[in-house]
Parts: sequence; structure tokens; C-alpha cells
Amino acid sequence: MLAVLAGGVFVASTGAILVRYAQGAGVESLAVAAWRLTLASSLLALIAVWRGRVPWQGVSGPDLRLALLAGVMLGLHFGLWISSLAATSVASSVALVSSTPIWVALASVLLQRERLRALTWIGILTSLAGIGLILRADGLSDGLTGLAIAPSSARVMGGNLLALGGALAFGAYLLIGRRLAGRIRLLDYVSIVYGSAAVALLMAAVASGASLAGYSASAWLALIGLALGPQLLAHTVFNWAVGRLTPTFVSLATLGEPLGSALLAALLLGEVPSSAQGTALAVLLAGIGLAALAERGGARQPPEGRPGTDH
Repeated sequence: MLAVLAGGVFVASTGAILVRYAQGAGVESLAVAAWRLTLASSLLALIAVWRGRVPWQGVSGPDLRLALLAGVMLGLHFGLWISSLAATSVASSVALVSSTPIWVALASVLLQRERLRALTWIGILTSLAGIGLILRADGLSDGLTGLAIAPSSARVMGGNLLALGGALAFGAYLLIGRRLAGRIRLLDYVSIVYGSAAVALLMAAVASGASLAGYSASAWLALIGLALGPQLLAHTVFNWAVGRLTPTFVSLATLGEPLGSALLAALLLGEVPSSAQGTALAVLLAGIGLAALAERGGARQPPEGRPGTDH
């Protein structure tokens, strides 16, 4: 069981690397995001047809509109995060976009007047300190090496802000999904969400002038790998694990994704974080881990079958 979860975390860790390969092969960021969701949603549609189901069949109008909105938020998440990978390091981008639980916790306080445990607040403050340290460390860097990375500290800072925007968008996606938990079947929900995210990203890619065809074989392999691996396989493993392990354990296990992505980036792209960047990443992940531990046994968890990571 643990080996399967570890495998899912490893597959999720390859997402940023595959994005970089696609970008390096000439695929623009919004096109990468659009094809990732389009290929994944097309496969889910085929599965739904094979099972004789129409995803929105039996879903009420208000629930369908919420699911479509969740899809737009998911599309925004991928559009911002994948764009960030063209401007900042893999380690910083994946760590910052993994800060979603912190923003969800703060949103629960502001929007739903929920009371958080003391350890949760410690985790939040630690995570915010880690985010500040990442921004400072990257802002002081002389640039980064790797595919599609411009040696400009201002561009790196912009990439980090895009990753944070991706985390906020994913938080909105989770909060909407929480309202729909138990009201829409998982396969139907994912089909609607991925489909609407794909449409939103295709529209954004066309509006930006990004090319959606004419890629090399290596680019298509990276795009197909993104759809089948991090988007579908890893997501399925996390769904499976949530039903057999505690949500807290799964949430903590998924923190291996930023670490795995950083290691793969160092090995495959030559991106070795500085000591300041490494310390900042450790502080951020420690804060997220503390917040996850504080919620053990609590009510605030991602909707069943919809884990808090999807990279």
C-alpha cells in the first residue's frame, strides 16, 4: 500500500520536469496546460462513454455550474503554475504551488469563521516565513540555469508570484469541490472539471496566440506523459490512498512531490538550489507539514476522492 502511494508521489514529481521538456521543445506554457487537460479529459470522456454515462446526467443546474466554475479555477491553476516553470526554478515553483493548504486554512477563517488549532497557526506562520525566504533567496540570485529559464532575478520573482497565484487558484478549486462533495459521482465530477478546465485553457491559448500544433515527437511524448502520468495516474493513486489511509498521512506523503521534483531537476536539468534556497524550501514544507498534522482528526479536509495535490 505504501509502495503504491510512494509510486504515485514519484509520478507526480515528474510533472514539472515533463513541463520543462515540453517548453524546451518549443511548446508555449498555455499550450502545455491546454494539452495536458485536453488529453486527460478526452480519455475520461472515452471511459464515461464506455461505461454508458453522460458526466452531467442527473447533476442539478446549480451543482453543474459550480463544477464548471471549479474547472475554470483548475485551468487557472495549471495556466499560472506551468507559466511559472518558464521563469523560475522547479524547486521554488513546485514548493510555492504546494502551499495551497495554507491559503485554504486562511480562507476558512475569513470566509467560514472556522477556528484553527494553535499548531495550525504555527504551521501557517512557518509556511509564510518560508514563502518570504524563497522570494528573498530567489530575488538575490543571479539567475537560474535550465530549460526556458531566463537569467533575470526580476523574471524569477515573477515566476514565483505566478506559482503562488496557482496555489490560490487551486485553493479556490478545492473550496468549490468541498461544497459538491457527495453530490456528484467522482468520475462525473472529474470529467466535468477536467473538461471545463481544458476548454478554458484552449481558449486562453488561442487568445494568447500560442500554437497548438506542429510540435516535434519529443514534445508530444512530454505532453502525453503529463496527461497519463501526473494528471491521471498520480491522481488515481491519491484517490485510492485516501480511501485506505488517513487523509493526514496522504497529505504529508504528497509533500514528497516538491522534494522529488527538486531532486529530479538537480539530476536532469542541473538546477541545484543554493543553501539559502534549500533552507527556504525546508521551512515552507515544514510549515505545511505542521498544518497538516494539526488537522489530524479535524473536519477540514479536501473532499473525499479529491486530494489536495494535482501536479
